[in-house]
Amino acid sequence: MLVVRGFTPLDIPSITLRSAQITGILAPLIAISVVMQQILSVMGAEQVIGDFVRSMGGYYPVLFTAMALVFITGMVLESLPTTIIMAPILAPIAASIGVDPIQFAVVFLIGASIGFITPPYGLNLYVASGVTGVSYFRILRYIYPYIVALVAVWFLVALVPSLSTMLIPQR
Repeated sequence: MLVVRGFTPLDIPSITLRSAQITGILAPLIAISVVMQQILSVMGAEQVIGDFVRSMGGYYPVLFTAMALVFITGMVLESLPTTIIMAPILAPIAASIGVDPIQFAVVFLIGASIGFITPPYGLNLYVASGVTGVSYFRILRYIYPYIVALVAVWFLVALVPSLSTMLIPQR
């Protein structure tokens, strides 16, 4: 219509139906994630996770343990519950060992994003499957080289803090 060529007002019902189908795929996955987040909160997972990460001791062991937890959590939860559960636990621990808060936020978000496309959950893979019509399992065959590349960049950003803070004006 006005923004994209090739669409007419008659296409709006079919576009709306397709959007509803994709939302129907995503809604149960997000609902399960929110329920998992609530169960973990009730079980006191915050204390257990915090104690585990603190027990690692040292800058890099704590940072890499936090990264692993964010990645694993991102693999099984949607990004909002991952952030709601893990950020309040891990950010103060990271700050206490000297990790810049901006650096940690960037590392956290990269890890959650990578987890978001990593099986078994990989919500974005379900979205890609729904949008393209390609089966989820067929998409899985091609995702692993991308995950390896993303993890390599993630570790680079974690090891070189200036990559995530260089554009921020110094105070």
